[in-house]
Amino acid sequence: MNLLVRLQPWVLLGAAFGLGGCSTPTGTTSQPAAAVAPANPAANVAEWRHTATRDFEHEFPGKGLGVSRRYDSEDGWADVYIYDLRETWVDGCSDPKFAGAFDAACEDVRAAAQLGHYAEVKSDPPETGTAGALPVRWIRFSYRHQGKPIESYLLMTCARGHVLKARVSLFVPTPANAWASVQSLMQQQVRLIP
Repeated sequence: MNLLVRLQPWVLLGAAFGLGGCSTPTGTTSQPAAAVAPANPAANVAEWRHTATRDFEHEFPGKGLGVSRRYDSEDGWADVYIYDLRETWVDGCSDPKFAGAFDAACEDVRAAAQLGHYAEVKSDPPETGTAGALPVRWIRFSYRHQGKPIESYLLMTCARGHVLKARVSLFVPTPANAWASVQSLMQQQVRLIP
């Protein structure tokens, strides 16, 4: 089960209060060097199958914790969170609350490692770029989970007044079209924001 689901609302509330430790440089834009999109990004993109939904708004009314959705594909799995914490967020990555929320999400991954869920955790510096036309801040983690190497992307943006956060974890070696697959999933999620 996903760590964020087990930690319940405290993880998402930590994002609201800016707890965390990822530095978030400004002015850098790119996409992962190890997962560059192919010339035709639509070609051979993994099909993400929705396998579960959790309604935090129903479980913890009035907190703005939103929903989480689990997706699986032959390349790995993804957990997507859409929430607002009872606030309106500026679209993109420029909301004043955004940096703290992103840092808290990064710290959640490190906390999972300290609890023994992951081993050999390493991360690249966070970057700001795009997933298609969608501005996102992202960071790539690599770690071992149940003895297997995993490459995991944490992506975050705001759209329609909500935070859209995704953890996309891919089996290593990652496919050549990994970034196109991640972009496709993020673009699909924007359409689900109320």
